[in-house]
Amino acid sequence: MAVKKETRTQRFIGLSTDTKPTGAEFGSTFFEFNTGDTYITPDSSNWYLKESINPRRVKAVMTLSAATAYASFDVLSDSISADKAHTWDFTSVIGYAGGVGELLGAQIQSNANVCSLEPVLFLYTTSSPVSAKIDNAACNSPVHTDISTGVFLGRVNFPNLTVQGASADSNAMAFASQFPVYFLTSSTDNGIHGILMTATAATFPSKEVAITLWVR
Repeated sequence: MAVKKETRTQRFIGLSTDTKPTGAEFGSTFFEFNTGDTYITPDSSNWYLKESINPRRVKAVMTLSAATAYASFDVLSDSISADKAHTWDFTSVIGYAGGVGELLGAQIQSNANVCSLEPVLFLYTTSSPVSAKIDNAACNSPVHTDISTGVFLGRVNFPNLTVQGASADSNAMAFASQFPVYFLTSSTDNGIHGILMTATAATFPSKEVAITLWVR
C-alpha cells in the first residue's frame, strides 16, 4: 500500500464480539476491553491486531499414521507419503503477516500412554520447509537451507509425556527455561509451522497428538 499521513484518527472501545466500524479514518484504533487487545485499520475497512497484553492459545492436532514403532529421531506426522505429510500448522499466531511474536510456553497431549518420546518441536515460518516431514522416517531438521534462508525459527524440547491418574491420556509441558522465544513470521503468513521428532524409540501407533502454544 502507498504511505499515507495520519490526520483525523479515531479511537474506539468495545467488546471483542462487537463489529468493528467501517469507514473509520485509517490509523484509527479499536480497544477490546474484555481481551486487552488493540486493533488498527490501515485502510478504513480491515482491522489488524496491533498489540495484546494477554497471551493467546493456538493448537495443532494430528493423528499419527504409522502402525509400527518409531526409531529414535523419527518424525511424527500424519502420513508416510511425502506428498501427503503435513507440518504442525499453528495459524494466526499474530495479527498480521511479517510480524514479530513471542512464544511463552508449549504443551503436548496424546490419547496414548506409551510416553517414552522426549519430543522435540522444530519451528518454521512456512508449511513447506526443505526439512523432511514424513511420518516414521528419519528427521533431518533443521537442514542448512532452512537455516540460511531464515525459514527455521528454533526448537522446543519436551520431557517424556506423563499419564495423569487413571486416564489413558498423557501430556507434558515444555521446559520453562526455554521461554520466552521471539519469532518473526513470513511476509505472507501470520502463522508458524512445526516438525515434531521423537528423541527416543517409541511404540506410538495411530494415536492422536495435540500441541498447544501460548503466544503473544
